[in-house]
Amino acid sequence: MESFNEIDFGSARAEWESANNPTLIKKGFFDPNEIVNTLLNKNVYLILGHKGSGKSAIAEKVRLESTFKTKSITSIIHLSDFPFTSFSKVMDGKEEPQAKFPITWSWLLLISLLGSFSKDQSSPTQYDSQFMKAISSLTELGFLPPDDLCNVVTKSSKRSFKIEIPKFLQNTFDDTKVPAEMDMQFRRLVDHLKQLIFQFKSENNHILVIDGLDDILLRKEIQYLSLAALVYETDRLNLDFIQNSVRAKIILVCRTDLFERLPGPNKNKIRQDSAHEIDWYHDPRNPGESSLVKLINLRAGIHFHKDVNIFSTFFPKEINNSDAITFLLEKTRHTPRDFIQLLNHLKDFYRGDVFANGQILSGVRSYSTGYFLPEIRDELAGYIPTEHVEILLGVIRSLRKREFSYRELLMKIQATRKFEVNDLDSLLNSLYECSAIGNKWQLTTGEFRYEFKYRNPSSVLNNQNKIVLHRGLWYALNLE
Repeated sequence: MESFNEIDFGSARAEWESANNPTLIKKGFFDPNEIVNTLLNKNVYLILGHKGSGKSAIAEKVRLESTFKTKSITSIIHLSDFPFTSFSKVMDGKEEPQAKFPITWSWLLLISLLGSFSKDQSSPTQYDSQFMKAISSLTELGFLPPDDLCNVVTKSSKRSFKIEIPKFLQNTFDDTKVPAEMDMQFRRLVDHLKQLIFQFKSENNHILVIDGLDDILLRKEIQYLSLAALVYETDRLNLDFIQNSVRAKIILVCRTDLFERLPGPNKNKIRQDSAHEIDWYHDPRNPGESSLVKLINLRAGIHFHKDVNIFSTFFPKEINNSDAITFLLEKTRHTPRDFIQLLNHLKDFYRGDVFANGQILSGVRSYSTGYFLPEIRDELAGYIPTEHVEILLGVIRSLRKREFSYRELLMKIQATRKFEVNDLDSLLNSLYECSAIGNKWQLTTGEFRYEFKYRNPSSVLNNQNKIVLHRGLWYALNLE
């Protein structure tokens, strides 16, 4: 029997996975809803999903599927170290951020697309004198190629660039009526670039993917305002591309919880018309048909060069008196990252043949302490203070219970006197949003019902019901 340890199930980061073993993305990408085809050929452009649900894997798959043979060119931009402070200074004037930020995003997105267009040697627009003049001028100013969007933001926020705008407009676009006000000059520049984009012709589809919106959140209003502006401006530009028959699309990859926190009155319209929401949760009564199980077997099949079922090959039928697949899935939030990392942690305890019960439990303990709890901490970063998270987890650990009432927790919090009790509801809601905790209540039939956010995305925490810890946290909090 071949070793379970040798199977490459994947990495925690899709970018790392794509760089080190692109076959996992090319051949081991499970896509029952044909989302890649939808992104490439339909009007959907917004990918929503919880942390670890495979959003970045979709972006990498789109990039790897984009070749000259498929007549598509894809660029991925990561906002992980995006300079929000400099971003707010790109456009001068006393206007509110809601008025300035969309124009700034248009500038950045159009520059990025022009960088992609300039590489398209098959386009007849490459021979257009004004297009080539604009490309040359932007290159001289250091904006093309836009390899690093952060550098573009930094350069755009400097006064030296803004002083150059009138000269740029006159020399590049023959604009002889340049406004005196700097903010109006910048608006004029963006309008000219839009017209340049709208006239671009090509047989290739140019796709710009924006990822990493949620990598660094510092709980500052400017970040939420700027990201909301990005969503709305992307929507407007994509509509403009359709109306002007431009073969270009901007795709946004965003965490569901972040999208829901963004300000703005029309998010639901965008969500209904243009979003695909990732949901891996499957009816627990038929665990073998879970998409996560199929994903894992698909990737294992790449290693073994044949169709396999690793769960019947390497695992006992039952673990702790529970169906083996059910037992494993219950330790996750039904996301690819959770499930892949669980199997990766199990590798260290595999000793050949079929896993023994104790080996599996040791792997689960390693996963709980080494991955699941740190992942929860990462997911809460930017939403609630780190020190409050640690205090609350310490209080929960001291209860020595997997299930507890809100009142029990409140009394413990009051005894610590380390943060305001009024903050408790916010902390618990954040834990519920990332499925670290759930609710439990008894039905009239006498049966108990459990509810977590990953099972029911529209659910909210109810403090009148029992609060339950996710099973993935049990070992990390010494509650196994």
